[in-house]
Amino acid sequence: MIDELLKVIRDEAAEFDEQLPGPATQQQVDELRTRARKELGIELPEGYVKFLLRHNGIHWDGMSVYGTEPRRIRDEDSEYNLGGLIEENVNRGLNRPYITFADNGDEEFVFDKNTGKYLCLDAIGLGQNEIYRSFDSMIKDAFENHT
Repeated sequence: MIDELLKVIRDEAAEFDEQLPGPATQQQVDELRTRARKELGIELPEGYVKFLLRHNGIHWDGMSVYGTEPRRIRDEDSEYNLGGLIEENVNRGLNRPYITFADNGDEEFVFDKNTGKYLCLDAIGLGQNEIYRSFDSMIKDAFENHT
């Protein structure tokens, strides 16, 4: 499911002579796993790990999926910040029951530590918009219906 989605995004990016960020290294993923356990109290979902091993975060059509660490992305026509998973969640406050993996400015795509569910939340009021069965289905819907 993620591979099909990423292919569509890569093809669209190529139409604009843009490239998506490359994959995370295994070392970057391992370090993020350790930090996520320690700082966020979670195990990284395997779907997210697979995503990172294909692209270490993505910012496309207003949607950002966080990478292993924050970084500045530059291409021929633009420059932008791509958030890191730990840093984005620390900035939101660690007392929340949610771990945010992606956002589009209006909505956050999260894992609820209390219920074990993946959700789409309104970014301002944190009202629940959608429930998903997995990280993969959440990210697929985020790009297909929320950009």
